[in-house]
Amino acid sequence: MVSILPVMKIKFLLLLMLLVAVNCWGQDTTGIKQFYFLQGIWKGTGWTINENKKEYFSETETGSIKLSGTAIQLEAYGKAIDDSAKIINDALGIIKYNFKKQRYELNIYQADGSFVVADVKLLSPGELEWSLKISASYKVKYIIRVTGNKWYEAGYKSLDGITWQQHFEMNLMKE
Repeated sequence: MVSILPVMKIKFLLLLMLLVAVNCWGQDTTGIKQFYFLQGIWKGTGWTINENKKEYFSETETGSIKLSGTAIQLEAYGKAIDDSAKIINDALGIIKYNFKKQRYELNIYQADGSFVVADVKLLSPGELEWSLKISASYKVKYIIRVTGNKWYEAGYKSLDGITWQQHFEMNLMKE
């Protein structure tokens, strides 16, 4: 009597190989390359408004190309300038193309355990916007402009999506 087990193993392996091939199919790195300008180690200072108080901070952003060139990883770490023990920002972000939604997204993980998914769009070469809809009426957006070795980022908030108020600014230099 012939055992079915070897045939089942072969079918399973073929199915597994097919699933991997389908998952990798279309993983074009051409599009994500337009965000490669974020690559590198960036250091500088900025300010943010928390509870109607402007806080100044020092920041390091590290941009790396990951997953065979299909994603950009951004590590952000910032401390208050007047109190180096106070952490202003400790986050990990990953820019990746979402094939189901046909758009770029920034998955942001914070040290406090929170997680959000932001929309990302390229405004022009070296310039992008990432945005979040916090609630039905509250939105935030950040615009990053990289020119040479300078990273400028500004953050805005809006209650109506029309009128925007700046609440964040950061200037970094590439090492």
